[in-house]
Amino acid sequence: MKSDITRRHVLAGATAATLTSSVAVAAAAKPDPVLALYEAWRKAVDETERQIKAVDAAHDAFAEKYGSTSPRIQYGWRADHDTGRKIPLYFYSVFEIERMFGPQGHSFHTHPRVVERRQGYLARFEEAIKQWRQWYEAEGLDALDRSHEEAAKSESDACRALRETPATTPAGVALKFKAALFYTPAEFQGDVADGDTLAGEVFGSMLRDLENMRKLS
Repeated sequence: MKSDITRRHVLAGATAATLTSSVAVAAAAKPDPVLALYEAWRKAVDETERQIKAVDAAHDAFAEKYGSTSPRIQYGWRADHDTGRKIPLYFYSVFEIERMFGPQGHSFHTHPRVVERRQGYLARFEEAIKQWRQWYEAEGLDALDRSHEEAAKSESDACRALRETPATTPAGVALKFKAALFYTPAEFQGDVADGDTLAGEVFGSMLRDLENMRKLS
């Protein structure tokens, strides 16, 4: 509740500042650079979202074809208590194998049969990783991952440019506020002006721009 009240006060102050900044707006000889930077940021966001959807769809298809989106090996079965159906049990990491077969107290299991089983599962999992990597590359998921990373970096760069460039008009300030809300509205439950999040960084930049425009009015 406190954050909501604080936010309303901030927005009320922002509105008052923009209404009294007509002198600064009239004096601006060049277009507000934030307008173009916002459009560039929006395009970068759209591309990132497109890449995310492509990666998600590819992962779903991969799981449908190979049973999982990550390497795994089966080590047993368990019965479903409601249906009695047998459900396979899998190891999905070396950590899970090590957790089952060692360490107990301050030492690993040393019984020869336990050591043999542990080593057998580790060897099988290593082969599963090799096979999974071949499938992953063959299905084009590694290329999609790289494209998504590039798109995310472009979005981050566009956001940085938007954040670091001062707005010179109320319209530019409003677009910064719109960008801050886009990232995660839930972050506004806290003090985003501290700049600890992407939303907070853009929001803090907007407040600085408003203060500069107020001083020029």
